[in-house]
Amino acid sequence: MRTNKYKEIITSALIIFSTSINANTQTTINKNWVLESTVDPMNDQYSLVAYTISKKRSERMVVRCTSKETIDIYINWGTYITKSDTHDLELRFDKHESNHYLTNPSNDGKSQFINQWFNSYSSLVEKLKSSYVLMAKVIPYGGNALYANFSLAGASESINSVINKCGRLPVQKHDYWRYKS
Repeated sequence: MRTNKYKEIITSALIIFSTSINANTQTTINKNWVLESTVDPMNDQYSLVAYTISKKRSERMVVRCTSKETIDIYINWGTYITKSDTHDLELRFDKHESNHYLTNPSNDGKSQFINQWFNSYSSLVEKLKSSYVLMAKVIPYGGNALYANFSLAGASESINSVINKCGRLPVQKHDYWRYKS
């Protein structure tokens, strides 16, 4: 009798624990943007991610906030770009002149994180929220240029959710690294 009671308690605990591990939620804001919230069961740190997928369906434009109250803006290309310390990313909003941004690679070399210390995050976020189309270009290590075309319809609501979770945008340190083409 007593072992059955212990089995019930252990089973209940496992169900509760497994439910908390999968405490991820995904909400589609509109047909272009998805808002995804996750909690790491090992340290209770959260991550709130807003992303849109390119028209080719292989690249992802991401705005992310973590428990550390940092905002990351990056593009996952779905293929190896580089693992070098810094790399150039060219962005064009709507039909405006393109700008080059200094980026840092992800550990697997497939994503480019826009460097928050050398690029104007507030300016970039405003462009993301107010534009309709983003064209991104990167030249991978030893390869030909890759292009990604993103619809930014609905970006404002999604990005505002991420910024509100983090509380603020990072302070811009130096803008002299960003240059025009």
